[in-house]
Amino acid sequence: MLVQGENVNAADPALATALSLPIVGLLFVLVSRELFQMLVSFRRYFFDWENLLELTIIVLTCIIVFDG
Repeated sequence: MLVQGENVNAADPALATALSLPIVGLLFVLVSRELFQMLVSFRRYFFDWENLLELTIIVLTCIIVFDG
């Protein structure tokens, strides 16, 4: 995990774990909500800019938390 340009895993593994666990938990909640929205109306989901923004947030969070 990166924090202000430093690799936290190398500096303090306890801090990296303490930050990663809540982020992964909240990410799971967000992904679950987005999947439910996709199941309700697949076509309408992808034509809404807000949903595309949330998908971008999910992808970027996964890249940051899981180191690419």
